[in-house]
Parts: sequence; structure tokens; C-alpha cells
Amino acid sequence: RIDERGVRMGYGDEQITPNNFTVRPLSSPRGSANVSPIAVGSTGVFVARDGCTICKIGPSESGAFYLSSSMLRKHRDLGRPGVSALACTQHPDQRIFAIREDGVLLHCLFAPEEQIEGWGRRYTDGKFRGVAVRPASGEDVVTFHVERELGGSTRHYLERMSSITITDQAEINRMDCATRVEGAGMTTITGADRFNGKSVSVWADGKPHRDKTVSGGSFALDFPADVVWYGLPFNSDIQTTMLAYG
Repeated sequence: RIDERGVRMGYGDEQITPNNFTVRPLSSPRGSANVSPIAVGSTGVFVARDGCTICKIGPSESGAFYLSSSMLRKHRDLGRPGVSALACTQHPDQRIFAIREDGVLLHCLFAPEEQIEGWGRRYTDGKFRGVAVRPASGEDVVTFHVERELGGSTRHYLERMSSITITDQAEINRMDCATRVEGAGMTTITGADRFNGKSVSVWADGKPHRDKTVSGGSFALDFPADVVWYGLPFNSDIQTTMLAYG
């Protein structure tokens, strides 16, 4: 683990060259952990040397130097027991993803121009082990490495986060480890062996369908459908700020 150092040019507006720079310690004592930092717009995001605190660093108002600060100062325990990986999207909005050592996913909507830093936690029937972001047309693609206990064994999956924008109602798939099946007038879904004994969420032709328990690698639909998504369910909880009453 290392301390923070700043690289500066020699004089005035000269460019940094191999022979014209100085390295000086920054005023912050935060240091950094052995986790690759990321650039979110013009802001750098890194894990401090305690391994649990996610920090940001950027230019001061005058632009003369850089300042770092904790992004978790209002919820200091959010990064415990430790952060092992960072990634971010740039489009359609800036979102930061952090993998905790206990397999929990942290995510943050980051819009400094609007003074927004909204953190949340994401749990799944398994453990998040890694995250990667790939630039793509219209919307960055987020992929997670997830470890799950399914079918009586430990399995590792690469799971892609579904698109924020859905233009085809039949493609709604707000569930984990989701699978898509297509066919004319299907009444039974097969090939779901990894979910044996588990309850799965089901969307059929863009309509909500009651949860089903997989047995023998299959489950029956309550009505015929041409496009079916099924996967592990999850609950979403939100805690709003206090309302101001006149």
C-alpha cells in the first residue's frame, strides 16, 4: 500500500517531460490500497489504504492543486469488510460499482455537477466477485462475475446487467442469473436444471407471471407465451430522505 504523490511540472505552464517534473507528497494521509483506481469523468476514485474507504480526488476550485475526500463519510461502514474492485460507467450516466470482499455489490449514482452521490447495496443469491465495464453504443455494458451455489455445486457465472432502457416490453427481465427462452405458444419451460428446487421469477411476453418452483429442470406456465424470461428473484428496498413539513 502506498501514499499519495503528486507529479508537477517545473515552472509556469511548461509541459511535463522526463527531465522537467517533481514528485511531492500530497497533504492527504489517506494512501491507497492495492485496488486499481478508476476515472469517473474528471474525478479519480480510489480505495484508501485502510481497504474500506472509497475516496475521490480532483482539482481544487483554483485548479492549483488536487484534493481528496471520502465518499463514504456519511456511511462509514458501507465499505467493510473491504473493497476488492472498482468499475464505472460513463453513459448514459456515471455509476460507480464496488465489489466488497464479502460478495456484496456497492453502487453509486455519481453526478457531481448536480451534487448527487447516491449509494446503495445489492445482494444476490450468491456472491459478487468481480465487475467489468465495456463501452458500447448508447449505453455502457456492465458484466459481473458471480459465484453461486446451484444444483448442489459452486458455479461461476458472467452475468450482464440488463439495459436501463427497454423498448420492447417482451424483453423485461428484472431478475438475477436470468435466462431467455423463445418459442411459439410455450406452456412448459425445460433446461432449467441449475435451478432445481429453487423458486424463480418469470416474465412471459412482457407480463408478470407468478413465481414457479423448478423440478426436474422444468416448470409449467400458467398461460402460453412466445418469449419467456426466468431467473432468481430479488427484493428492492429504498429509504428516502426525511420530508419537510410546513
